[in-house]
Amino acid sequence: MRRVVAPGLCLALVLALSSPALAEEPAPAPERASWHPKYVTELELHGEFAVGDAYGPGGGMGLRATLPVWENQPLRRVDDTISLSIGFDWVRYGSYRPAGAGSSGVTADAFYVPLSIPFDVWLGRVALFVEPAVVWRFARYDGCSRLPCEDSSRFFPTGFVGMRIKTAERVSITFRAGWPMFTLGASWL
Repeated sequence: MRRVVAPGLCLALVLALSSPALAEEPAPAPERASWHPKYVTELELHGEFAVGDAYGPGGGMGLRATLPVWENQPLRRVDDTISLSIGFDWVRYGSYRPAGAGSSGVTADAFYVPLSIPFDVWLGRVALFVEPAVVWRFARYDGCSRLPCEDSSRFFPTGFVGMRIKTAERVSITFRAGWPMFTLGASWL
């Protein structure tokens, strides 16, 4: 009896799974808003103001390249994007005091290479974003003949929040705030 039931159950299962009702295409997903243009990469040029690093206030410039990886994920009904981003920033600090508050200041040049995962939510002409990041920083010093300062580098975790405002179909003004810097620039999609 078991030899007859097992093949019969297998045949019934195969017929049920191959029925036309199960083979039909699923219903299309409902339309979702899509405010941003489809793009392969985003390039951003920006000026920056740094206040949070050990060197005191400074200013500089930088650039970023961002590659979108997922669209409409993880929020399926929201126009969002998850990307990978790498950048290069240069900041010149004019009043670094390596020997303490009473010492004379030296000029420090810091070079930052941020690697981040931006999460954008597009709301019409405005996109809000959060960027967890890891940054490599290299610093060198000018005018440091008698003081104990040497070129240095280190990695550190950081994060940024910001917004992008579309001024044209593929051009935006971008503002980013985080540690150790604030940036304001233009991005091209």
